[in-house]
Amino acid sequence: MTEKEFIEIDKKKDDLHYIFFVFFAVITIIKHLLFDEKLIGGDIRYDIFILWGPIILGIATLGIYQRKNLIYVFRVNDTLINKLMYFGFVLVIATMFSFLSFHTIADFAFQIINKNEIEKTEFKIVDFEIDSYNEEKGGRTQILTGGNKIWYEYEGVKESFKVNKEIIDLLKDDSKNYLIEVELKKGIWNHFIVIGWKIKKRKHLLTPPKLH
Repeated sequence: MTEKEFIEIDKKKDDLHYIFFVFFAVITIIKHLLFDEKLIGGDIRYDIFILWGPIILGIATLGIYQRKNLIYVFRVNDTLINKLMYFGFVLVIATMFSFLSFHTIADFAFQIINKNEIEKTEFKIVDFEIDSYNEEKGGRTQILTGGNKIWYEYEGVKESFKVNKEIIDLLKDDSKNYLIEVELKKGIWNHFIVIGWKIKKRKHLLTPPKLH
């Protein structure tokens, strides 16, 4: 298969595919900025029904949609390496598109159900040990760490909050003498929505948080 043949496969639909890709990318960003809540905790059901399930369904759907092109590339007289490169490229694009579309739709539905569920539950105040903190230093460090953050752990998973420089300076002096007080409401599938949080002085020995 020549480069010209590769480019011309279903070329008429490329512009439409690009529009759909950009549309769902914008929707994903808007959802993240305006609707996503800060959550801690988790459940394998989220991974199955909200993350991997929709992504696999999206890949299968796109595979059926592009089956003529896939069959053509499979049958064409070309090297095995070129075919594997093409199928690998298609798989990557399909995974990205499925994440932006199928997963985003499923996660948006999850967010709505979760928000409705927390209306029925009471607030919980839980203290967490400060596991570590990151200080913003500019350049690549800021890109990798996301700026000033404090980290804590819940059920073996690291969670974080963005903080200002004043809090980082405070923790530099005596981080072991401070705790993170988090106000939570329980949603579905062992997820907890963070309503608010603050840094406070340690007054007594902290016991491990129990949220269930």
